[in-house]
Amino acid sequence: RNSTVSVERAGQLWYLRTCVDRMRIVDSVRRLGLQGNGLTDVMVRPITGVFKVNRTLEAVNLSWNELTDGACKAILAAVQMNRCVSEIDMTGNIVSEELLVKLVQTLNRHKG
Repeated sequence: RNSTVSVERAGQLWYLRTCVDRMRIVDSVRRLGLQGNGLTDVMVRPITGVFKVNRTLEAVNLSWNELTDGACKAILAAVQMNRCVSEIDMTGNIVSEELLVKLVQTLNRHKG
């Protein structure tokens, strides 16, 4: 099954946590769309928790949020423990090129 979940209103932390908690037990979600939700670094913690336990998630769209290097570091650490995740879109966030390169390199290793 190829399932995609796109979440609107994720900028409300309680709603994001509810969605993410469900993903910890749902094993059919392959793609997660969280683009344009005004997510901040604090809101990334529940998402990285999913990376650690969900073994079907392959792609996450985090574009056009308010994420910084702090969020990217947390994401990088989480995806190093989950080789299933091979695509993360960070377009339009405030992340240094150095960290984006590290993230891309890690994800490329997952593809190979």
